[in-house]
Amino acid sequence: MGRPPRTPAGRTDRTDRTGATPTATPEPVTVEGEPDVDVYLPDNTVAPGEDRRLVVQVANGGTVDDEGLDTPPEGQDAVTTARDVRVELEDGDAPVTVDTAETALGDLAAGTVAEAGFDVRVDEDADPGVYDLEVTVEYDYTEEITDDDSDREFERDTFDVELVVTEDGRFRVTDVDADLRAGETGPVEIELRNVGEADLRDATVTVRSPNADLRLGGDSAEATRSVGDWDDGDRETIAVDATLAADAAEQRYPLEPPCGTPTRTATE
Repeated sequence: MGRPPRTPAGRTDRTDRTGATPTATPEPVTVEGEPDVDVYLPDNTVAPGEDRRLVVQVANGGTVDDEGLDTPPEGQDAVTTARDVRVELEDGDAPVTVDTAETALGDLAAGTVAEAGFDVRVDEDADPGVYDLEVTVEYDYTEEITDDDSDREFERDTFDVELVVTEDGRFRVTDVDADLRAGETGPVEIELRNVGEADLRDATVTVRSPNADLRLGGDSAEATRSVGDWDDGDRETIAVDATLAADAAEQRYPLEPPCGTPTRTATE
């Protein structure tokens, strides 16, 4: 019986029993990244005494470092997604009360924006000016993943966003000229006096009807008119179309005290 062939010196026989040559084991692939969270408050103007819902936008511009490899989207998402996002708004130095507690947004993928709404009450005696609100964002994320492991992290970021308090226009109704019968539509002229403490610029006035039988500006409970520049103590007259329901009773229909919003106030 012959002997099996010997392997020549300096050579290693790597053929397994099946006759196949095993492939080399690939090196573990590591993908690193993190969310990059920022916040914005696009509609940030309020007036003294106003109740408002402020909407904070939360954006994620997450980044990934995959050592130059062409990592599939699911791998990138794994390290750039902010998970279980929670947002809290605090008053900072602003003259407001925040009535909404922490808001949960769920997961926020890279390249996306989510919104968190917060109900606030502006102090009646709030001084006009620019203030800072404080926004805190908490979330979890996976900082690093390999073929068989991942590294979970927790992040807490705090941001300042600007809140602008304008001079609230205060007006007094000095005269109303209207004569409507049931089922009619016609003009209502309202004379107002600026009883605030500032000259207003680019002011608008909103009047409201608390009675469903009296509709303003078509079929609405309120109507807004532009007044423009309005000095302290001066009178202005606005006109709105009003419609009285066909079955409305013959009586006086009040309009709620008007409120106004200036775009800006005079600096002198």
